[in-house]
Amino acid sequence: MSDGAFFGYGSLVNVDTYPARRDLTRARLKDHRRVWGHLAHTRLGPTLSLSIEDAPAVEIEGVMFTPRDVEEQAWLDRREAGYAKKPLSNDILAFESAQEDSLFTYQSLSTIESRVGASILMSYVDAVMQGFIRLFGPEGAQRFVETTGGWRAPLLDDRADPIYPRAVMLTDEERALIDALLRARPEN
Repeated sequence: MSDGAFFGYGSLVNVDTYPARRDLTRARLKDHRRVWGHLAHTRLGPTLSLSIEDAPAVEIEGVMFTPRDVEEQAWLDRREAGYAKKPLSNDILAFESAQEDSLFTYQSLSTIESRVGASILMSYVDAVMQGFIRLFGPEGAQRFVETTGGWRAPLLDDRADPIYPRAVMLTDEERALIDALLRARPEN
């Protein structure tokens, strides 16, 4: 079977980034925030992806995902390569289903401050924010922006030729909302 349930706080919130349709359970993680600070390298150079870090009195939304079997657990582990599996306790995680015995998330081994030369891929932002729009509404997408640090890194517009391997198709309304929220993003 699987290792347990996993809290997803980025692209795992978007069911369209999974190989098969499935239901996701909404969840909230206390005393953490998301941060653009996991460094990766793409064909266009260094890029940042999401991780989480401790942040007292901050709560972020996401999803609980329980792999159905060993194959789905292996898929999740491959998808989150480059991240470490971190155990979570029931007292910092709230979700809309029965309590799980084993709770985890994936977290970067070395989150860095946004730095010159590393960009955030728009195709990745689109996949994440579309998931938040569809699961938590426009207000959830706004909370995503507000509870995520590292926005001072430049956005790399790869929408026409997506680099992110799980790029999604946006509706005109989703694109307009995402663009408006990004124009007002904090520089933290």
